[in-house]
Amino acid sequence: GITGNDKYKNLLKVTEERWNGQIKYTDNSNNEYESGVQIITGKDDKIVFKRTLKLVPQELAVGIGCKKGKSAHEIERAVKKTFDKARLLLEAIAVVASVDRKADEAGKCKVPYKTYTPEYLRDVEGDFVSSAFVEEQIGVGNVCERSAGAASSGGEKLVGKTADNGVTVAIYRVAQKNKE
Repeated sequence: GITGNDKYKNLLKVTEERWNGQIKYTDNSNNEYESGVQIITGKDDKIVFKRTLKLVPQELAVGIGCKKGKSAHEIERAVKKTFDKARLLLEAIAVVASVDRKADEAGKCKVPYKTYTPEYLRDVEGDFVSSAFVEEQIGVGNVCERSAGAASSGGEKLVGKTADNGVTVAIYRVAQKNKE
């Protein structure tokens, strides 16, 4: 069987149709299927099969700001804490973003890492928590939210600016591109 939350229900039903019944969409509430494929989007998603192949869509843009000299370990710890608190999966990260001055502080990024100039970030639209200190040092009052917003192509803000020991993190859902 195959299953997923409401966001993916239509996609899975189309898949069922294309496979002429060889794959069946189910919530598996009656335990009809021992094995299955499940699209997982959050830590609270209930696993419905005894043996499950989990598919995690990479749909999150993470913006990072930090004080000069922060280690990759400190940055990664702040990102993990933010994801844990929001009940989001690290596996869902599609892109990490920051200001161009932080290009060397990406840590051990296993996803694309984008950087933007302060001038570009100033033009990103949205509601952001600004800092006069960051504005003075970097040239833009908020790095994490603006860079996540830019990398998400105008997506939805899920977690606003979250500070942890000199590292700020924001998380956006990447905007879905129109498929014609």
